[in-house]
Amino acid sequence: DNPVLGQITDNAPEQTWTLNVPYRDRIGISVDRANNTLVPNFELLDPDGKSIAHADHDATAAHAGINSIKLDRAGTYTIVVGRDKGKDGKTSGNYILGVSLLGTGTENPDLFKRSDEPIRPNRLQRGEITNAKWLDVQSWVPISKDHVVLVLTRDTGTLMPTMTLVGPDNKEIAH
Repeated sequence: DNPVLGQITDNAPEQTWTLNVPYRDRIGISVDRANNTLVPNFELLDPDGKSIAHADHDATAAHAGINSIKLDRAGTYTIVVGRDKGKDGKTSGNYILGVSLLGTGTENPDLFKRSDEPIRPNRLQRGEITNAKWLDVQSWVPISKDHVVLVLTRDTGTLMPTMTLVGPDNKEIAH
């Protein structure tokens, strides 16, 4: 989520960047012209060097982007930023490359780590959902066979929370 600045010139009509992906993440990629006449495009290569996605410029000729792509494995990916018509193109300038984590892969062990503090009766329990941690696991030890009401609400933002109750055997009890 930290954009980088690059430059396309007649002597360097493309530039490569590596992206180390520890899980099968979902990401977004954008390239935006920062100055001059650059009409950007880019290609995403998998760890084997195979092209898995590309984006040409949009109607503004100043932006190329992929809103969402799910990577099929961990590894080192390559983003090749270029210009319209490649080495024969006539545009140049600086650009800003941004890669956004939209959701970490399900094999990320941090997703399933329980919160340090178990849920306690009659006490508010706060959690946080992010793109890197889109699952919040809370533990609860009932102290009797009484009926309970669990309420899940959002504090701020646009989150639409859902809850799944799982028993000690990791089988779903309620959703």
